[in-house]
Formats: sequence, structure tokens, C-alpha cells
Amino acid sequence: MRQRKLIGQVIQRHVVELDRSDIRRFAGATGSIDQVHYDPMAAKKAGFKDLLAPLAMATTLSNHGGLAQLLEVHPKNILHSEQTVDLRRPLQAGDLIRIVTVVTDVHERPIGSATTGFVTLEDRATDSKGKQLFFARRVLAVRGGFPRR
Repeated sequence: MRQRKLIGQVIQRHVVELDRSDIRRFAGATGSIDQVHYDPMAAKKAGFKDLLAPLAMATTLSNHGGLAQLLEVHPKNILHSEQTVDLRRPLQAGDLIRIVTVVTDVHERPIGSATTGFVTLEDRATDSKGKQLFFARRVLAVRGGFPRR
């Protein structure tokens, strides 16, 4: 299967700067009422330099937009299967986050009468000083497995 050649490859590098409006919008969308996500003074009183990003926001910062093309599959066949995030320190407004995405596994296995492909991605995020902010692992399922052209 050709897709296995992707194992170990960096498929995306990008930089995200967290700003207050993004944090407020994400907090509102997730229903948070904690003022550390909305009010800089409340965040400072709680010991943060600026607005605190909700924990789940780390899961939305990666960009896997070209993955379907790399895997040679239709995007509608890719399903989110599993995800873990190890947050090393709270994310705050003003953080400049460098994210590197690496493919760590590609395999197939039979599920019922069909074959399903699986792709494991790791997002490694560091701050502007190179200190690790979070490590995320995501497993995506590919309906029908991978093409063998």
C-alpha cells in the first residue's frame, strides 16, 4: 500500500497566534461561562498573562486540509476515530504556537465485511521559545481502505 510511505513524514507546519477574539468566540461556541475566557482582568486575577483558551481549543489549531489528497481518498471517506491531547501549559491570548504534524502510522484492517484504513497523526506544538505546549494524537478512519492503483 503506497500510503505507508507517508509514515514519518511531516505533512504540515504552520504557526497560529491566539488572539482574544478567537478565544472568546471558541469559549462562547462551547458554552463556557468562565470569565477567564472573556475578561483579561479576570484572567490576570486567576494568574494568567491574558485570556485563557478553553482546553479543547488545542484540538482545533491543527490544519490537515491536504490529507485526503496525500492519502488518495475522497474527503467524505475520512472519519474522526480517536483523539488525545497532552497539554503541557495553558494556552493564552498572545501565544505564538508552532505546530508540526507528522504521520506516525498507516494501516488497514477488516471491520465486518469491509476493509477500513487508519491513519495516525501527531501534532507537536511549541511556543516561540521552543518549549512544548501540547502534543496531540489523532486517529482517522478511512472507509473502504486505501486505493491500490
